[in-house]
Amino acid sequence: MKTHSYPVFHALHETDLSLSTTEHLALSPKPSFLELLVQVIGQEYLLVNPNKYSVKWPFSAKRIFDLFFTLLALTLLFPVLLIISLIIKLESKGSVFYIPLREGKNNALFPCLKFRTMHAHQCDNPVSGNRSTVINDPRITRFGRFLRKYSLDELPQLFNVLRGEMSLVGPRPHRTQLGQEFRAHDLNYDLRHKVKPGLTGWAQVNGWRGSTKTLQQKIERIKHDLWYVSNRNLFLDLKIIWLTVFGGGLKDPLCP
Repeated sequence: MKTHSYPVFHALHETDLSLSTTEHLALSPKPSFLELLVQVIGQEYLLVNPNKYSVKWPFSAKRIFDLFFTLLALTLLFPVLLIISLIIKLESKGSVFYIPLREGKNNALFPCLKFRTMHAHQCDNPVSGNRSTVINDPRITRFGRFLRKYSLDELPQLFNVLRGEMSLVGPRPHRTQLGQEFRAHDLNYDLRHKVKPGLTGWAQVNGWRGSTKTLQQKIERIKHDLWYVSNRNLFLDLKIIWLTVFGGGLKDPLCP
């Protein structure tokens, strides 16, 4: 019997397994070495080959890639970082940085560096905070709004990359409370933590950044993150970096 192999099947109901293609499907007995994961996102069920989540290129190669481009970026942007730090200090009292804990590789927590964009006394608790920003959030300073609009508040995370806690490209690091919300919608959410979190990612350059209040926003963020983990490679990372810098897709939707 002629068979076809597909990495992902879509099923809207437990008894309704179908492919997202009109080609003929011939079934054959599942070989003993094949494993499938049932991925549930909202009301959508996916059967996923977990072998697709194996390393696509050596860790050492990606680390060299990260170090090279991070050192290059820090060299070029160092004057910008100094100017931003000075303006933050002049505009409002408090630290230049806001350092919340975020979930990293293998769910380990790490201090995620950001430029402070809110009045110091109104910043969310860096350890247990769970208050998201809203449109015209009064906690955000005038200069902070500018930084968030162009994601410049994330630039200090280049130092997280140097320290090995993050990568230039990968799923964005989430706070623990938000991670728990995502796990409620996707049984395999933690597959995104098989890799280091990134300064930018596939979800972000495709418009799924910022708020995740709706079910669709959560589903799309997870789907794009897991797609990246499954398909990551050198050229995809280069594409994401290019789109981040020149694509204009990283403006904060909460900052008009």
